[in-house]
Amino acid sequence: MSERWRNFNANHTVRVQLTDHGRELRRQAWTALMDGIAGWSYRPKKEDADGWSEWQLHELMSEFGSEMTVGNPRLPFAMTIQFDMEAK
Repeated sequence: MSERWRNFNANHTVRVQLTDHGRELRRQAWTALMDGIAGWSYRPKKEDADGWSEWQLHELMSEFGSEMTVGNPRLPFAMTIQFDMEAK
């Protein structure tokens, strides 16, 4: 493998900064799935002081993939993604 490319498993963790739109999409999706199930209340994804939240890559793609279109003015997260380069 060249130095340009590194393997990164879809189960590994990435960090993104959700937009307000992304937070709302996540809340709506949760509500649609869990509505009416007693004892389950929505909890937003934990964010650090700078707004970064951690996701497995496949989870991020599943949650927001349909929103990631060219020219979409309301993206669910900032376009910079942090990858854990120490992940094995």
